[in-house]
Amino acid sequence: MARLTLSALAILVSTSLVTALPAAQPFSVESWVNDIIANPNGNHLSPEEAAKQYSQPTEGSLDKRATCHDTAYAAANVPDAMACINQLARKGETAYVVARSSSRFCEIGGAAIDGFVPAGAEGTQAPCSEVTRAAGRIMDTCWRADNTVKGWEAVGRIVVHLYSK
Repeated sequence: MARLTLSALAILVSTSLVTALPAAQPFSVESWVNDIIANPNGNHLSPEEAAKQYSQPTEGSLDKRATCHDTAYAAANVPDAMACINQLARKGETAYVVARSSSRFCEIGGAAIDGFVPAGAEGTQAPCSEVTRAAGRIMDTCWRADNTVKGWEAVGRIVVHLYSK
C-alpha cells in the first residue's frame, strides 16, 4: 500500500512539473524587432542569424496569422529584407513622414520598404518603430520557401510594403 501511495505521489509531482514548464515559442521577426527597438545597443541576433533561426523547422501551430496579400511587385531576398528591418529597428521612435503618395523608408540590396498613403493624406507620419513592427509582421506572415518575401501591412493610414525594389 505504501509503495502504491509513493508511486502515485511521484506521478502526481512529475505531472505538475511538466505542466508548469513554459512551451517553447517559435522565432518571430516581430519579437526580434521589438527587442532591438527596446534596446538598440543590446546583444541581438544579426540579420543573418535571425534569418537562419526563423527558417529552422518548428512544430506545427494553429496560431492565427495575418493573411499575406501579394502585390504586383517582385519578392525581396530575405537577407536583404532582414538587413533593412534591422536598420529601421535601430531608429526607434524617429518619425517617418510620407510626404507624397509614397516614400521609401529603406533600401538595402534587393529589398525595399516603402510607405503609401491615400490621396489627401500626404504628410502622414508614423514612428519608425511601428513601421518596423509592420515589416516584422510581413516577414512572419509572408516568408516564402524560396527565401523571398513580399507583402504589406497597415500602420494607421500608412500602408507599409516590403518587396524587391
